[in-house]
Amino acid sequence: MRYSDKPITCVREDLLGRANFALSLARAIDTLSVAKEGFVIALLGEWGSGKTSVINLVCRYLLHLEMERASYSPIGFETTASPRTLDDLEEMAEAFELVEPRIADLDRFYRDIARAGRDARWHELRRWVDNDSTADIVDRY
Repeated sequence: MRYSDKPITCVREDLLGRANFALSLARAIDTLSVAKEGFVIALLGEWGSGKTSVINLVCRYLLHLEMERASYSPIGFETTASPRTLDDLEEMAEAFELVEPRIADLDRFYRDIARAGRDARWHELRRWVDNDSTADIVDRY
């Protein structure tokens, strides 16, 4: 098998073990008080050493850290919270990636699926994935 020098975007693609460093960096950034005002971080390395891959993973982890915190409160139609771990969110993200290009297409045509009624949105998602469980995961993500 041949590998390209295309940067990775998710943990499942991390064959070189950069995810732990990326998660540590994301947690450090997440707890910085100056992060709310803006700051700069330098990531130095040779060409091809994985800087962009680390940045992609850090961004993904920052999103998931925020989503993890938000999961401790009920959202939308829910009456109770459904706390999620980072591992849960990574699995949900992988399911979401199945429909992400289609959602992007809808956005280009100004059809915002996120604002559709829950039932209509879920049925649209269900058409795109292979089962009800995956549609539930994608909708929740």
